Amino acid sequence: MITHLSIKNFKLFEDQFFTFSNLNLLTGINGFGKSSLIQLLLLLRESKLDRGLLTEGITLSGNKLFNMRQASDALRVGAKEPFQIEIDLGIDNQSNILVLDASKDKSNQLTIIDNKTKINKKTFDDCELFKENTFVYLNANRIDPAHNSYGNAGEGVKNKFGNDGRASISFYQNNLGFVVDEKLCKQGTSDLPTQVKY
Repeated sequence: MITHLSIKNFKLFEDQFFTFSNLNLLTGINGFGKSSLIQLLLLLRESKLDRGLLTEGITLSGNKLFNMRQASDALRVGAKEPFQIEIDLGIDNQSNILVLDASKDKSNQLTIIDNKTKINKKTFDDCELFKENTFVYLNANRIDPAHNSYGNAGEGVKNKFGNDGRASISFYQNNLGFVVDEKLCKQGTSDLPTQVKY
């Protein structure tokens, strides 16, 4: 399980640390990095599954899940030399550090800097992010509150997230008994409150 993620010099993140649990909810106002965090995870996932992340690095364009044009789009504005993006993907509380060269601003590839990258290959390969059908995310921008809803259809519950996900906190508060898929739950639990980490 991904337990933490540290990001340096990617998009708006100068140096940011996140902790994770089995189910995570990202909320906040526009421009605070919710989408950037998901985009980074999608780039890592696709680069690992399709192209050999540990040998080639991250390909920014031509992806199925998410595309950027070039390295300068990935590198934080105002980043100082050396132009590198550092990612610490914590898997089961074990750090896996990727350091990527972002100095070729027109390149669509962030290449691995071997002497700074420290990966436990077994742990990395076993991570849910890199397995089929185990990493699921909901992009609030794709939900139109007038037409779509999300809920446990088996119980006939229909709960709208609202325009651009603005009602996701209300969804949480109004559905404290909502049953979460057991594959996403902490062991021995199934209700929504025990899955969310504040």
